[in-house]
Amino acid sequence: MTIADWTRGPAGTNEDPDFDTRVSEEYWVPWLAESFEMPNNKTMIYHLRSGIRFQNKAPANGRLVTADDIVASILGCAR
Repeated sequence: MTIADWTRGPAGTNEDPDFDTRVSEEYWVPWLAESFEMPNNKTMIYHLRSGIRFQNKAPANGRLVTADDIVASILGCAR
């Protein structure tokens, strides 16, 4: 959804914005999301880009990515 931009972070200090929950949104850039909000350090609200499609191979066969796909992906990673 987003990716940490090391050029905006504390480069060279061994601090990794991807895994540090204390960093602010200034270190993150949208990727699959068009934009996002961080109302606090435990919540991210994503606004998905329109027109993003899966690879044109089974089982998704090039269909559009939905918010449900993102939720399923996040919950699958948390298990």
